[in-house]
Amino acid sequence: EMIAMYIACAIIRAIVIGIVYIAFRMYGIKLEIGDQIITVWAGLRGAVGLSLAMMVFSNPKICEPIREIVMFHTAGIVVLTVCINATTIPKVINLLGLDVIAPCKQLVYEQAMDNLMAAGKKQELNIRADHLFDSTVWAEARRYYFHIDSDENINDHHKTSHVPAEKEVRRRVLMITKKSYWRQFQDGVLSNNS
Repeated sequence: EMIAMYIACAIIRAIVIGIVYIAFRMYGIKLEIGDQIITVWAGLRGAVGLSLAMMVFSNPKICEPIREIVMFHTAGIVVLTVCINATTIPKVINLLGLDVIAPCKQLVYEQAMDNLMAAGKKQELNIRADHLFDSTVWAEARRYYFHIDSDENINDHHKTSHVPAEKEVRRRVLMITKKSYWRQFQDGVLSNNS
């Protein structure tokens, strides 16, 4: 009975995600199939459900057999979700290829980190000019605000995608064009007929 409820919860969650997917598609937002699968598989079913079941269990106005059944089934679903879904989610992510970083995204990340480091160094120079900070041990202070993983650590944890960069470039160009059209529409440059 518990396994059947666990499977039913997964099916219901998939149906809800499917409905959300349809609603998003109506507004032009595309959800990748991998993201949908992860949302179904990794959905958090424990904290809220368990707290509600505990509220039912502690309510003396509800008859005791009902309270026990609600608590037992909810706790069982939580345990199965934690034991099965939580332990297998890394494998599911790996199978779907969601742990792969596109080269374009890796480049954007590296550029952003370089900009942050340059801004931090510039700010440090500005602060060093202030006499209030003359007694600061900068080597010690730097450990607190420049603690960023090196590129080697980042690349060790993530795989780089072999997907052609043209696809990512094409997607970005389309997004920029879409934003441009919306901005022109909002500014009155484009009419409803456009």
